[in-house]
Amino acid sequence: MDTVELSFHQTEGRKTCLEFDAQTTSLGLGHLGITNVDLTPIQECGKLEILSFFSNYLRRIDLSPLSKCSKLRTLRLGINCLKEIDLTPLADCQMLQWIDIGANCLTKIDLFPLEELTELRKLRLDGNRLTQVDLSPLESCPELEFLDLTMNELREISLWPLIGCQKLRKLLLCGNNLKRVDVSPLLLIGDQLDLEKDGTTSIVVHPDASEFITADNSRARTTFEFPISDGIWEKLRNTVLTIIEKNSKTPAVRFQRILFRLLRMDELGFYDGPLGDLWTNIPKDLGLAETKQILYDRMIELLERQLENEGPTLFADIDRLALTRGSKLIPKMLERRYREMDGIAIHIQAHTADVSPLWLTSYGYAVLRSLGVSSTTVTPDMLARIRKGLEKAGFRVRTTTSPKIGATGLPGTSAEILNYVLNCREAWTAESVEHVSPTRVKVIPALAPALGQTSP
Repeated sequence: MDTVELSFHQTEGRKTCLEFDAQTTSLGLGHLGITNVDLTPIQECGKLEILSFFSNYLRRIDLSPLSKCSKLRTLRLGINCLKEIDLTPLADCQMLQWIDIGANCLTKIDLFPLEELTELRKLRLDGNRLTQVDLSPLESCPELEFLDLTMNELREISLWPLIGCQKLRKLLLCGNNLKRVDVSPLLLIGDQLDLEKDGTTSIVVHPDASEFITADNSRARTTFEFPISDGIWEKLRNTVLTIIEKNSKTPAVRFQRILFRLLRMDELGFYDGPLGDLWTNIPKDLGLAETKQILYDRMIELLERQLENEGPTLFADIDRLALTRGSKLIPKMLERRYREMDGIAIHIQAHTADVSPLWLTSYGYAVLRSLGVSSTTVTPDMLARIRKGLEKAGFRVRTTTSPKIGATGLPGTSAEILNYVLNCREAWTAESVEHVSPTRVKVIPALAPALGQTSP
């Protein structure tokens, strides 16, 4: 039987030699007061899967010998005194699933050696002194489920690289100096995600995506900032195309609106037609600028057809359209906005009025939001205020006691956009209210519904 002898120094200057089988799969050396260790002998352990130096006093460690341990799955170096660490040798440990470097004294760390670790599931960097960390290498870690960055000194962080981590379930950011966090990229992760942060850290995200964020105790204010670039678009493009291909025959309203905001084309985010129409005849390998150019012209064509067919104008931003080549849509859009109010009737029953049809018209939607309405039914007093607001815009809305006339739908509008508006009305109403940011936020991605997945 081949044996390996590993020597290390412990507190009080003692030197210890440990002999073990070279075929061992697990080596646990935690809680032994180790201050220094030479890992060279470990390169003979070709079957080693677990290596732990958890809770010692290591000030430095050379991981080079681990490049020979191709079957290594777990590396635990947490709770030590490491001030620096070179992860380069780990690039050869492509079966690594769990890396723990938490509770050390690191002020910087280079994660690029991890970009080859396609099996990585758990990464702990908590309890260090990191002021910044580049997460870009993690975009190549599709199996990553858990990332802990708590108790560092981070002032800012970009989460965009995490769009490649479609299985990410938990992201911990508490105990840093972060003033705000842009969670927009997390909305493109294909399942539900827990994000834990400090109460003083604000959430930054596309306003219309507030329906995808639920928070303990209070609702976080949502604002918008998307630092998208060519590099980010390359990572995002495949995810976007996958969603479009799987939902080519449905409007996928929520996904479409977030996509257009990502591309800074949200003035065009009111198309109510099959998602597949968006990408017809657009090459899949184009850069960001070329994609936006072709897609913009394509959307103008589709929206022009939508207006001619008496489709909806909800969410169209006329002020922004006026500054673009999409301005040609404005005359037809204004005509349509007036026509869509024709035939609208508010159904009154007992002491409530059903304002569902108004939610689907641009003028009705604007008035309901301005008055803080968050329901499909209102009291007679609120109805009087709604009618007064519409009269200022030049509209007189009829009331009726006939449920047939007061149907909740609107001709030319899909059922999906109706459901989207009615399901989102509470989140939109809350958008204009400032709240204390909670410490725990649950991000329910846009792509989960789009892919036919269920988000609790």
